[in-house]
Amino acid sequence: MKANPSESAQFPKLLKHIKLNAIAVHDLVTAVRPLKLIDDKDLLDIVYEQAEAAAKPIELLNCNVLSYEYSSKVLAGGLSSFFTVPEEDEVLQHHSSDVNENITVDLRHLYKLNHLVMELANGDWGYWIEVSEDNVNWTRVVDYSKYVCRTVQRVYFKERPVRYIRIHGTNPADDMFEISRLEAYYTEDALDFDPKTGIVIPSDNVALPEKDAIILQGINHGTRHGMIDSAKNDEICTYHEVGINDIILQLAQPYLLDSISLWLTKADLCSCFIEVSTDKINWTRVFTELVTCGYQLIKFVKQPVVFVKLTGCCRSKYFFHFECPAKPEI
Repeated sequence: MKANPSESAQFPKLLKHIKLNAIAVHDLVTAVRPLKLIDDKDLLDIVYEQAEAAAKPIELLNCNVLSYEYSSKVLAGGLSSFFTVPEEDEVLQHHSSDVNENITVDLRHLYKLNHLVMELANGDWGYWIEVSEDNVNWTRVVDYSKYVCRTVQRVYFKERPVRYIRIHGTNPADDMFEISRLEAYYTEDALDFDPKTGIVIPSDNVALPEKDAIILQGINHGTRHGMIDSAKNDEICTYHEVGINDIILQLAQPYLLDSISLWLTKADLCSCFIEVSTDKINWTRVFTELVTCGYQLIKFVKQPVVFVKLTGCCRSKYFFHFECPAKPEI
């Protein structure tokens, strides 16, 4: 610009392509302004426009802004290049016993977000997630610190501008909290969630292997997933020996549920008990009735659920298919 003053009419267009808001105000005033290469008003207008644009979050629909092309950086809890130069078996981690330790990620830009996908590397964990625009003021958007969670977590929160994400894992044992995958999205297809707890309220069945549900206790027949297999026929079931054990199902994360649907074995009329829990220690009985074969719809007071225990009380009890929330029989 200084070498081509005759082109001054083009200077404002040129400066619009330079990140002036990245230049200290002192430098703009003492270095750029005295050169008189551009009108003061034009310079201020450009700085203002760029500041406004920087403050407006970027909206990328259904796009993971933590993928390598977006230059996100890990500030605490792992290699800074975790997202930009992925390495096999690399994880984000911190000691769960230290309340001052966490995993912190800088997205490098302000994005509009409302959905995170996170894969826990091992074991059962609780955790909380906070987000920030400036790395100073933080908002907790998910708090599952009192729940038992495993494998892939799919959480939603009210859409908001986010640049920084902070995650802290909780576990009674002094152990290393590890994340093997983290993704951040803005989606228009967000699931409902409770605004107080952040717990997802699903409309479709979450007791599926593809939603990371598992049978913790019970004998699966036909497939390794038994009654939670997506297929539904008389050759696939889960059963237990009456009086010896129960069937226990674990969901990947807490869900707010108020219904279960079951397809039961062909058997004589007998009692069936269903209990739910968030920690596998304290159980709430939601169903105690005489049942027969076929489709059963169980309704109960909406509550957080991670574990479901099923107990049949006549001979060996077979459960052919299980869904929660319930789906009406077709």
